[in-house]
Amino acid sequence: MKHFCVLLMSLFVVTGVSPVVDRVFGSANFQDKTFDELEVNGSATLKDVRADSVTARGSLDFSGLTVNTTLSAKGGCTGDHLTARECSFFGGSTLKHATVSSVEARGSFAATEVLVTNDLLACGSLDAVKVTVRGLTTINGGAKLVDSNLQDIVCAGREYKLYNTTVSNIVVKPAYSDAAFSTGIGFFDWLLSFFKHSKINETKIYLKGSTRVSGDIIFEAGSGEVYLLGDALIGGRVTGGVIKKG
Repeated sequence: MKHFCVLLMSLFVVTGVSPVVDRVFGSANFQDKTFDELEVNGSATLKDVRADSVTARGSLDFSGLTVNTTLSAKGGCTGDHLTARECSFFGGSTLKHATVSSVEARGSFAATEVLVTNDLLACGSLDAVKVTVRGLTTINGGAKLVDSNLQDIVCAGREYKLYNTTVSNIVVKPAYSDAAFSTGIGFFDWLLSFFKHSKINETKIYLKGSTRVSGDIIFEAGSGEVYLLGDALIGGRVTGGVIKKG
């Protein structure tokens, strides 16, 4: 019996399967391939590829990509038809026809017909058409949202345009916080404070067409303007800003 147990343990160790990491140094072009973990230290072009995870340390161009866990593009990406869990894009990126759990985009991000089942973080401009975000949307930059459906938006930027889009609440953060305006040097603190309280913190939100904000719009810096155009409606209150009708 003792030898039998040892044999079973040995078989378990031998047959235990570890993920295979495929590393490519330089550019790569794959079509109709399946990987455990794919790492490309350069630009990559993928078509009808399936993988547990994909990391591209250069630009990524893909169509028909399925990633079970994490997709990371260090040099931005242009992609069509994606299914993935977590996505991180660094650099200008364009994504079409995708279903993902979460997105972190650092750089300009253009999305068309994308479903995000959790949160979206855009550190740069956001251009969204027919995008649904079921979690929190955070935007550090301007945005244009068309025919989209979002929950709460937290943003810090100068201008936001919403066309035929539904949103729960919008909170606009100051472009510069108090913590950013402390150098310990009197003159520089005064100079930075001047810019802080100048028009650089003014934010304009344009609600057009059949856009609906079911909750509140809050401008924390107290210098916001909301333009109601067409049949756009706000269900809650506007705090820290004024409403202008076109």
